Amino acid sequence: MIPNFRIETKNGDLTDQIRSRLEKLTIRDEASWKSDSMTLELVDDGIEWPAAGLEFTVALGYDNVLTTVGKFTTKHIGVSMNGRRTLKIEAAAMESSAALKSQREQSWDGTTLGAIAEEIARRNGLKPMVFDELKSVAIDHEDQTESDIAFLVRLGRRFDHTVKVSGRYLMITPKDKGGDPSGTNQAIRIENPIRFEYSGDQTQRYTGVRAFWYDHEAAEKRFVMYGNEGVVLELEYNKITEADARRAAEAKFREVVRRGKTLTLAVAGNVQLAAERRIDVRGLGVGIDGEWVIKSVEHIIDGSGFHSNAECSVEPDSESKLKFEES
Repeated sequence: MIPNFRIETKNGDLTDQIRSRLEKLTIRDEASWKSDSMTLELVDDGIEWPAAGLEFTVALGYDNVLTTVGKFTTKHIGVSMNGRRTLKIEAAAMESSAALKSQREQSWDGTTLGAIAEEIARRNGLKPMVFDELKSVAIDHEDQTESDIAFLVRLGRRFDHTVKVSGRYLMITPKDKGGDPSGTNQAIRIENPIRFEYSGDQTQRYTGVRAFWYDHEAAEKRFVMYGNEGVVLELEYNKITEADARRAAEAKFREVVRRGKTLTLAVAGNVQLAAERRIDVRGLGVGIDGEWVIKSVEHIIDGSGFHSNAECSVEPDSESKLKFEES
């Protein structure tokens, strides 16, 4: 299979012009609300510079089987000299809706996370993609004084989900799972990477998180714990209800587990790899093999071919008997 790409603008297909000058093409796919990006490095032999705001549509793959990986708008131009002149074009993913980042004031009462996502998606011309387990999360009252995207990110910190605008979709995804706009949630199998680097914090491995709340009927302080006894992280006594404490304990546990382990992989170019997708790693050894979630990925085509670099965080151990305990 021969690595291949296609780059188009409103002026037509520029692939052949770019191919003869290409030094490096990099597509970076980020998790959450961070903008995806394209960097194009070309031999500067008098090639016409792109106009500010020019839109590129990029597809990657092998032979004639190409997959569109995004649309990007020119943001920055640079030129360097190291033996020969190089033109560097930096572009960011096209905004699906400028209104997503516009300030807004709104009160939300007696609703759910799924309903909020649907309304925000609708008014920004997007399609909501909310995982089932998040759709019914109750929102008793929230005052929104920030942009739609900032509001969803704020809720994400509380309920342990990520927010991603991908194409025409507004995706609300649990941080320990992955998916794509088609609804696919099957882990991508990864074996025999070109290279990898694993880091695991063994000094403070939490087995559970305890969150406190106040029971007004019993007039006493109570707690819920997610996980198992052992090394337990305790959250401050500021949870209003048992439900709030449950959500906080589970979200914090998943956060500290992810923070403790990281994995970076370099593999042959694979456009299926994308931020928030799950991968199933095999053959790297005990403590590394298993499911991970991609936090960011770079797809690179250069003189050495087509390869993808993924930065991943770990999912909580699916075999652990995690549970809630109350007192």
